[in-house]
Amino acid sequence: MSVYEPSRDESDYRIEFGWVPDAKGVGWVFRTRDSGDYYATRLTLLQPGANLVLAVEHFSIFGGVESAHSRKVIPLANNSGLVRVRMDAIGPAFTLSLQGSPVDYWTDARLDSGALGFYDERGQRPEVQALRFTFIKK
Repeated sequence: MSVYEPSRDESDYRIEFGWVPDAKGVGWVFRTRDSGDYYATRLTLLQPGANLVLAVEHFSIFGGVESAHSRKVIPLANNSGLVRVRMDAIGPAFTLSLQGSPVDYWTDARLDSGALGFYDERGQRPEVQALRFTFIKK
């Protein structure tokens, strides 16, 4: 896991990046207190091509215990190769948007602040482009 340490005390923020879908997928963490308490989301490529299909899943690690994964299949028609990803974490609400359209929404109030960043699986870091963090002040 690679976290952006200056975000450690932040509670409300947006993470935006571009991802060229590949077999590795891309996963990110948010509201990370430590390695045993955080939220995570992952995008996985199910079907490549102009009408690609992605799987999105989100889950939490709380007290070192991983929750069940919520999984959705998201078709993206007319894909240009780069998927624009935006994740908003505001209060207990989380919204994931792809290509400018919301595709998943959930709430969880257990972690109210913490760092954001990316996680890698099997030692493979995700490849993202044009990464931007926006911290929202109330």
